[in-house]
Order: sequence, then structure tokens, then C-alpha cells
Amino acid sequence: MDVMMSMTTDDVRTLRGQFTESLGLEAFVRLMKKSLRGRIESDLDFVVGVIELFHTIDVNGDAVLDWDEFTGYMLDAGQAAKADSYFEGRGRSTKHYVPLAILPPDSKTPLRHITSRVQRMRLLAEQNAVAYFEANSDVVCLYALQFDRNDGPRHLSTLRLHTAFQEHTVIDVVYVSTRKSLVTSSVLVRGYLSVWSVTDLHNPVMTHRLESLAAQEHLCWIPSLKCLATSAVMVPCIHSGKPSDPQRDCYRPNAGIDQPHTTISQLELWDISGKTRAPPPGTIATKEVTVVQERLKGVTAVVAFRSLTRTYLAAGREDGILSVVDTESGDEVGTFDAHGSGVKALVYSSEVESIASVGFHSYADETSLHIST
Repeated sequence: MDVMMSMTTDDVRTLRGQFTESLGLEAFVRLMKKSLRGRIESDLDFVVGVIELFHTIDVNGDAVLDWDEFTGYMLDAGQAAKADSYFEGRGRSTKHYVPLAILPPDSKTPLRHITSRVQRMRLLAEQNAVAYFEANSDVVCLYALQFDRNDGPRHLSTLRLHTAFQEHTVIDVVYVSTRKSLVTSSVLVRGYLSVWSVTDLHNPVMTHRLESLAAQEHLCWIPSLKCLATSAVMVPCIHSGKPSDPQRDCYRPNAGIDQPHTTISQLELWDISGKTRAPPPGTIATKEVTVVQERLKGVTAVVAFRSLTRTYLAAGREDGILSVVDTESGDEVGTFDAHGSGVKALVYSSEVESIASVGFHSYADETSLHIST
């Protein structure tokens, strides 16, 4: 990281003319030594720093770095200008007229159209840290919480989900405390679950990635079952006698009121240990993923809780109904009218054995609180 911090935007522009192809570790070290030879105080420390930088940027583990991967990381770190992330003649266009984008009115959730906002934050209690991502972002940021002294949060590292020109959109993230892992859900045509080891918060490592036919919109870790519960969005087919419009009849994260219809969700249980093979296309029940409930309309939040003998999933919906599903049988064992304008979030407390639900209220993102026992 010291190597990266010592670089300037001029250094990045100098590298640009020589970084013309994918580089392996050895070629990357040679290029960095050649470009920064005037700043090397110790060859050993410099090479070690370059190797650490290579493995930090290479999140997809293909053992090579492309220019867009390198500059994308430097851009996030503030060491490169946005214009340096493109080659001449590629990825750049000249526009003389840019129309003003007028966002459609969203009376129910207007904050969805504010892109510079934190969409989800998870507490890593055992490690005194938080993980968060912004709306429509492709990175998850880790910050240390320094409770022992009067200092603000400190940036530790960034989980980058995009590789080359493929930019995933992060949908949700959940922390698995027993394994010191973060599981991220993202979408890029298909849905992806990425498992990251965060034992070393300064150097998170992606251990494996699972692919799904549908986007996994909500994640919930179930300690008693040692598996991950997800809400998979199955966009319904619209039989109107007209050809399907891919921009309309498909899943779009953070669509809000722009989504033209209520989505259909599947509640699924995933084995994220990485010991089983990925399911073949079209398969909905394997050793890796098991479908609990095939059709639930408009799931907006999921939480797990356990009785003496069984484990249940509580799913909040757009219509304000709270559905309770048995994870073993898949039966819907109960429904409750929780909020008139839809359920926004759910939380379960094992100490008081109650579920707290937050619902949408009025025209804005105001909330009301309801306790269910």
C-alpha cells in the first residue's frame, strides 16, 4: 500500500503508455520498478509492496492485471484522474449535447433516486468494524470503529466486485460472524453470491462465488442451520400479446416505483461452504441451494428466528403483510397485517423473542415501528 500512496496522477499517466496488455505478477513488478526507480529506497521493501498491491487489486484471482482494473483501484484511492482510466479511442466519446435527466416522481420512496446514499450497513461486532455500500455501487467498503479512543471511523479496505468491463451492482451484504466472512449479493445479467474472508480486514479475499439464475435481493444468515437464506427475485412473464421488452420485463435493482409490476420471490437456502458443486442451469433444488417457498409476492425484507424445535423465516412484503414460513416444510404457517404501506425492514431479538418491523409511511421515506411477538 505504501507503493500506491507514493504514486501521483502523473505516475499513472506515465504507466499508461507502457501498460498496453494484461500483466502477470513478474511483469507488473518489472514495470513498477522501471517507472518508479527514482523513488526506491529499498529494493526488497519495494518489491514486497508491489506484490501486495498486485494481489490486492486482483480480486478475481486470475493472476493478471488489466489497465482498467489497475486504474479503477487507483481511482477509488484518489491516485488517478477519471480520464486516465481509458485508452485513447476506447471507452471515450465526445458529446456536445447532454439532455437533462428528469427523474420520474416517486411519492412513496423519493430517496431511492438519490444515488449518493448508503443503501446497507452491517456491523462486524467481533472485529469492531462496519461494512457498507452505496446505492447502485459495485464496491463494499470496510471501516474500523475505534471505540477505545476519540477518533472517527478509519477506512480499512474495499471489496471490489467488478472485473474488466463487467460492473456488478451490489444488492445486499451480510456478515457471518462464526466464519469471519462477508457474503455479497450482486447482479450482472445473472445473480451472484460472493463469499469474502475478512479475517484480515486490511486484505479481504474472495474465497468463492456462486452463480444463480435470479438476483438474490435479501440475505439472512441462519446460525442454527449454518446456511444462508435468500430472497430470489423471479420476474414474472407478462402475457399481453406483445413481444417482451427486456428493459421492462427484467429485474432492475433500486427500481422503486419504476418497476412496472410486483415481483415474485423465492425463499432459498444456500450452502456457502464451497464444498459442493454449482447447480446446473435451470435446477432449483440441489445440495447447494434448496427452495423453501416458491412464490411470495413482493418480498422486501427477510429475517430468521427459531423456536424450540424448528427454524422459521419471516418475510415482509410490499402489501404490508408479514409471512412466516417453515424452513423445513416450506409451509406458510402464519400471516400478519404489519404495515399499511409495505414492510421496509425486519429485525429479530432472541433476548425478548420478538420481531421488530419498520414500514413505509406517508409520501416520503418516513417510517413507523411495529413489534410482533
